[in-house]
Amino acid sequence: MTQDTGAPGEQSSSIGSSNPSPAETDSAGLEEIVVTAQRRSESLQSVPLAVTSLSSERLAQSGITNSDQIALVTPGLTVSTGGGFPQPFLRGVGSDRTANSEPSVATYIDGVYIAYSAGTTQQLFDVERVEVLRGPQGTLYGRNATGGAINIVTKRPSDELSATLSGWLCCKNREA
Repeated sequence: MTQDTGAPGEQSSSIGSSNPSPAETDSAGLEEIVVTAQRRSESLQSVPLAVTSLSSERLAQSGITNSDQIALVTPGLTVSTGGGFPQPFLRGVGSDRTANSEPSVATYIDGVYIAYSAGTTQQLFDVERVEVLRGPQGTLYGRNATGGAINIVTKRPSDELSATLSGWLCCKNREA
């Protein structure tokens, strides 16, 4: 029979310090995404809804400058421009009517409901994030969220002075 002369506490602490736990390695590699899909700030991983969250960095990388272009990077979202005004459809649910009709996909800007589709076309500058909630959202977002909701959250003022300049240049009949 062999006997271990080392102290058990020393052995377990040396093993524990050399091998990090899987929870430690996973949390270091993933960035937490905070959304307000349920009217309170919480992690995107813990929200029991089908949510797509687009940060301002992701919008800039994708070249998205208008709220109509969100459909380019959001699964299940299409935007119909019939009648000259955008009508969002989430998972095929929407209303393709006139500018004065109330849509089946609710659009909110900083928590304020935009009632008519004519007001939903927004330039996406100074935006913190865009949240697209697929499926019925009537419990939290009201009667006009049958297909889902689009929540645009703008950046809050800060004490630091900052500016952003963007533009584009085109030459007629010439390659630049």
